[in-house]
Amino acid sequence: MMYPKKKWSDPPKSDIPHVPEAALQTFMDDLLEYKHIRSIRIPDGIFRWVQVNASQGFRAWFNKVFAGFPDNLLLIPTGQGYMKAFPIELKTATGKLHGKQKTRAKEQGWKVCRSTTDIVVAVDEAERVAKE
Repeated sequence: MMYPKKKWSDPPKSDIPHVPEAALQTFMDDLLEYKHIRSIRIPDGIFRWVQVNASQGFRAWFNKVFAGFPDNLLLIPTGQGYMKAFPIELKTATGKLHGKQKTRAKEQGWKVCRSTTDIVVAVDEAERVAKE
């Protein structure tokens, strides 16, 4: 029995160069430090550690509470004793939001950044909105 030859094709090329998410996070951390902006971040390593080492009960609670949150939550003072929070999710050029992230991103108006330029624009916009 003969099988047709498999046709291999190159994956679709993105106009955005591939930058690893860890490199984007390093850039974001440096930018926030430079601009003296506070942020809340749960590193991806915490999620991996919980999945491997934590008890099943704690794992279920942790995933219920923290799964689907953005990579960074910027906290920018408004000047009136309050702070505004701006959620920013970092993804590679081909990265996709998963189930809970999609839902929360729509509800909370997250910015999804796929390049260093996107990060700078998102942080500048957050600063501008906080000053209004």
